[in-house]
Amino acid sequence: MCARVVLVSCVFLYLASIFLFKDPNCSSSELLHYSSTPKFSDDSSPTNLRHLVFGLLGSEEAWHFRKDYIESWWRPNKTRGYLFLDVAPKGDDLLPWSSSSPPYRVSDNITQLLEESKHVAPVMARMVHGIMEVFREDHEGVRWLVMGDDDSIFFVDNMVDVLSRYDHTKYYYLGAQSEFIMSNHWYSFNQAFGGAGFILSYPLAKAMSKYIETCLRKYPFLRSADQITMVCISDVGVIFTPLKGSHQIDLRGDISGLLSSHPKAPLMSLHHLDATDSIFPSIERRQSVRHLMKAANLDQSRMLQQVICYNRPTNWSFSISWGYSLHIYENILPRSHLQLPIETFQPWGVTPKDPPYYMLNTRSRTNDSCQAPHIFFMKNVEKTKTSSEILTTYSRSSPRELLSCSYTGSEEAWHHRKPYIESWWRPNITKGYLLLDVPPQGDDLLPWSLNSPPYRVSDDVSPLVNETNHVDPRVLRMVHGIMEVVREAHEGVRWVVMGDDDSIFFVDNMVDILAQYDHTQYYYFGGHSEFIMANYFFSFHQAFGGAGIILSYPLARAFANNVISCLKRYAYFRSADRTTMSCTADIGVNLSPLRGSHQIDLRGDLSGFLSSHPKSLLVSLHHFDTIDPIFPSMDRAQSGYHLLNAAKFDQSRMLQQTICYKRSNNWTFSISWGYSANIYENMMPRSWIQRPIETFNPWGNITLPPHYNFDTRNFSWDPCETPHMYFFQSIEITPRNKILTKYIRAWPRGIGVCLNPGSYPAEYVNEIHVYSPTTKRLKINRCECCDVIHKAGSFKAAVRYRECKLDEIIA
Repeated sequence: MCARVVLVSCVFLYLASIFLFKDPNCSSSELLHYSSTPKFSDDSSPTNLRHLVFGLLGSEEAWHFRKDYIESWWRPNKTRGYLFLDVAPKGDDLLPWSSSSPPYRVSDNITQLLEESKHVAPVMARMVHGIMEVFREDHEGVRWLVMGDDDSIFFVDNMVDVLSRYDHTKYYYLGAQSEFIMSNHWYSFNQAFGGAGFILSYPLAKAMSKYIETCLRKYPFLRSADQITMVCISDVGVIFTPLKGSHQIDLRGDISGLLSSHPKAPLMSLHHLDATDSIFPSIERRQSVRHLMKAANLDQSRMLQQVICYNRPTNWSFSISWGYSLHIYENILPRSHLQLPIETFQPWGVTPKDPPYYMLNTRSRTNDSCQAPHIFFMKNVEKTKTSSEILTTYSRSSPRELLSCSYTGSEEAWHHRKPYIESWWRPNITKGYLLLDVPPQGDDLLPWSLNSPPYRVSDDVSPLVNETNHVDPRVLRMVHGIMEVVREAHEGVRWVVMGDDDSIFFVDNMVDILAQYDHTQYYYFGGHSEFIMANYFFSFHQAFGGAGIILSYPLARAFANNVISCLKRYAYFRSADRTTMSCTADIGVNLSPLRGSHQIDLRGDLSGFLSSHPKSLLVSLHHFDTIDPIFPSMDRAQSGYHLLNAAKFDQSRMLQQTICYKRSNNWTFSISWGYSANIYENMMPRSWIQRPIETFNPWGNITLPPHYNFDTRNFSWDPCETPHMYFFQSIEITPRNKILTKYIRAWPRGIGVCLNPGSYPAEYVNEIHVYSPTTKRLKINRCECCDVIHKAGSFKAAVRYRECKLDEIIA
């Protein structure tokens, strides 16, 4: 019971001046040294600010009042880049041109291009054309091209640190989604929103600069610069890689709730600050940005990073968003709750009648004095006299004016699910256990199969259920199972993988992915649900257990040591995955999503989804016993075994989509390796083909879109848009050491032929042979390309995989 009123008016926060960088946890990590005057060095040197060139797109009219946003972070003679204006600057406030601003250029006159293409959005075309114009400028030593708006605020030290983790010699397209779900639905879940800044590696920028005018002529009907950029990049064979610290800020009003609960990732950008309320009270927008940058100039690595701690004698929780705000709660609140932004803001545009509105979980504002914070904002930041610590001072924004706080896998399912696990389990090689609720019984289970994992019977948790009064004993048993697995763990274990008894894991891919991470650190990996409402109901920040939850061994051990207290703390949760997320969050670790982990919260025919897998290693598939069999004329269990036949030869290419063309016939081939092949009687761009055909249905009842957290395309009866479908039949190694996968027609398409000029019918092609290398392909920042071999009239077609050429366009 809190029988006291909080009278704190100012809070001082001391931090050792150690820069946070790669470590996934809340504690400080590696010490980095920044040169005060970065210099260009050879290609083998670490990435620094001189390796980045910025292209900022704006208008002369807006620059009069927006230049302060850019000048707040621009470093004259250190930052490289240009501001592209629509017309030459004029006016006493702009001329002579400020040395604190980026040098300006006037955008090219593209009137002829617009007239030839009949582009519907000239302003958007100018912005996309700007990529080529930036690249055309001096680019000696450039590794990354960063495009933004004239009100984009970049945190360049963090940007350098993040980009140094990527190989700049490969193709990368980095950026951020919108926070507003409908923006992603209207435009794309797979595009970078430009105000947050999108980043192209130098080789990709070079390829784009050559293709940009062709692409603008190809897509004159698109009205969004960011969407045009995405489809152009997709035609080069590259897809979007999200950055959690880049923020479009498609929000309105007071965004302090969002900024006070920043995700655990280096802050890279903020946008639309001239369209939100001022982020600091009693300071206008532009001054607010300069005030925020005072902290950034001393330590960008901690900017907005949320740190939570407790003063237990007073029952207070402290939540600090470094360099911005500090909250005091008159209650001990778990980190999993405090990391949810308070919904002080509103959506950007026209909102659906019902939530979800955002791509993140939130908590509502409240007048409950045990849940509402006392709010303090940064007043000052300075180095202490010893220069070994940074002192940030936070002052109360306004009285809270509330009272003080005062308050007083089951044995039954295993009979029919064991084929799913046995399809990928490797006896005497794979380590692990199946935890059953009761001992197995029945002739189909006993004696226990050597092809199954060894089983254990879960601990009797009924005393803990009674002690906690848990609302769902099954949930408690499942979360408690993590401790039981850790207890069984053998020497040398680095990762603990939790799944369901119908989870299908691709363990070679899993090993290859985990090998990229330091197993001695705390990591929590997993997949989201494909169904937007499932993420909204439970959390956008949890791993869904059927797709597999992966904990590094140190985190799993810490989890096991604290699981009892955590189960007591969250006895009201009805979801094991949400409980696991909350327990992990209370240790100080958040989810790192794996794009190849699939919960499959879908219903019906999954072929459209599996034929357009995202460009990432396939890690898992779930819910096989609730969808249609994935192969025609096979039951579900047989389908699982059949898919794993291909996986035994090459997991790195499993479901990876490769697209190529037979231009003489006007045919487009789309191969989902090891699963399906499609032929379209039309030349279709990769940016369109990579969208799954919506052959499936949502998991639950939902009427209005968006239904999914990815882009889809509707099933069509147009013969120019509907594919001929072929499914995986067999696999073998050829005498020339290639992997040959054969795909046979599933059924006649039966809707006629495409009547576009130059198109030929493909109805007579009954079989497709795909030849791929026997070597693994682990770094898939860019897709593979392929060549089609087909003689007129032949019922067979052959496809040969190869690496894409440097500037090859897949369209």
